[in-house]
Amino acid sequence: MNRSLFDLGDGIWMVDLMERGLSGRTGSYILPGEKNAIIETGGSLSLPQITAGIQEAGLSLDAIDYILLTHIHLDHAGSAGSLAAVCPKAKVVVHPRGVRHLADPTRLVAGARTVYGDRLESLFGEVLPVPADRLIAADHGETLDLGSRKLTFYHTPGHAKHHISIFDPVSRGVFTGDTTGIRYHRELTGLDRDYLFPTTTPVDFDPKATHESVALLRSLRPAKVFFGHFGATDAVDWVFDETERLVDAVAQLTEKVYRPDIALEEMARHLKSFALDDMKQTVGTPHSDAFLDDDMLLNAMGLLHWYSNR
Repeated sequence: MNRSLFDLGDGIWMVDLMERGLSGRTGSYILPGEKNAIIETGGSLSLPQITAGIQEAGLSLDAIDYILLTHIHLDHAGSAGSLAAVCPKAKVVVHPRGVRHLADPTRLVAGARTVYGDRLESLFGEVLPVPADRLIAADHGETLDLGSRKLTFYHTPGHAKHHISIFDPVSRGVFTGDTTGIRYHRELTGLDRDYLFPTTTPVDFDPKATHESVALLRSLRPAKVFFGHFGATDAVDWVFDETERLVDAVAQLTEKVYRPDIALEEMARHLKSFALDDMKQTVGTPHSDAFLDDDMLLNAMGLLHWYSNR
C-alpha cells in the first residue's frame, strides 16, 4: 500500500502529493463510484503520486470520469492538464472564471511567475493546457451526479475570485480548497492540536468575501471539512471560527504596520511573528517554525496587494 494513500472513510481516499517534498503539505482526494472523481491535482511534479494513488485505490487511469478543481492556483490545479492527458476520458470541472486559463495557461503561468520567480518550475513543474472540449464550468449551486453521490458546487471567494467549494452528502463533508485556510496538522508542528491559518496569497484576498463564504459553508451544516492543505477534520465549528477570527486579525495587522514603502520581507516578519504568538497562545510552541517561512512570504504578498488596492 502506498504510504501516502489514506482511507478517510465514506468511500473517500486522500493522496499526499508530497508538494515541495514535504509530507502533509497538499492532498488530492479520490472518490470512487459509478462515476469516479478526483478533487485537486497539485502541480505536475506530483503526478506520480496522484497516479499511483489512483491505481492503489483500485482504479485505472482510464476509469476517471471527472477532475474537480477548487481553484486554478498551481498547487491545486497545476497538473490538471498532465492528469487529463493520462486520464483520457476525464472532464475537468472548474469555476467559470478558470475555464479559459486552463485551456490556455499562458496568463496563469505568467501570473504565477511574478509570485514564484525562477522557482516556479522547480516547485510545480510544467503546466499543460486542458483541451477546451474537456472543460466544464461549475456554476454556483450546480450539481454533479456520480451515481453513489451527488456533489454540489458553491462559489466561495475570499482566497480567490475563481474559487469553489464542493459539498458531498455521503460524508456530509465540504471540500474547501483554500477558503478555510491551511490546517497545520499536529504531525507537522509536533503539537497536541492542529493549528489553522488563513492563506492570503496573491492576488484576490478579500476579508468581506471570506466571511460571506464561511457563512455559506456554515449554512450547509457539514460534518467534516476537507482541506487542500491538508487532510480532513470533523471540528467544523473550530475551522469556521478560526478562519473568521484570523482573517480579521491579519487584516488588522496589515492596517497597523502598512506603509507605502514597507518591504515584503518586513511584512512577512510581522506576519510570522503574529502567527507564532497566536500559535503559542492557542496550541503551543512548535518544535520548529521553518514550515511557516514560505507561507508567510506568500501571505504577505497577498496582504500588501489587498491593502494597497482597497
